[in-house]
Amino acid sequence: MDFLPLTLLLVLGLSLASPSSLGNETTTSIILDCPIPYQDVMGRCVHVSVIGVGTWHDMRSYCHSLGGEMIKIDSADFMYELLQFIKSEGIEVPNFWLGGSDEVQEGDWRWTDNTQIKMGAPFWANLCGETGEIILQPGGGTSQNCLCICSSQSFYFNDRGCDELMSVICALQ
Repeated sequence: MDFLPLTLLLVLGLSLASPSSLGNETTTSIILDCPIPYQDVMGRCVHVSVIGVGTWHDMRSYCHSLGGEMIKIDSADFMYELLQFIKSEGIEVPNFWLGGSDEVQEGDWRWTDNTQIKMGAPFWANLCGETGEIILQPGGGTSQNCLCICSSQSFYFNDRGCDELMSVICALQ
């Protein structure tokens, strides 16, 4: 491997292999199938950004600049594997934008590919309010139209204001 690409990987904190790729060869994907800065997570090329924050729209543009799109999490298995990847990589960023919103029509949550986002368990958080009432998510109304996951809510889906500053998870289509 040339010195410059290896140096770039080290500066960006990227690795050529994750702990999951070093195990049983019959059940894992080879990470090198994904172009840098993407890494293989359950057969999908994913980039978990750890070097900047922005609004939902800014971070969508960031994903586009890498040839990808904000991530779509449409299965519980993939969500589990993605969160295990974040944990195994030691990523400590608390909040990530995902590729979903209800900006077009309030209450109609859609991924960036216009498919509908599944509501309820196992994706969305249910929160306790100050008086102990259960607040079903998404619950932010017209002031919270963009989808994220936050460590403070155990990385369940949550709605937030699109102008908040968070990191992002991108994926190749």
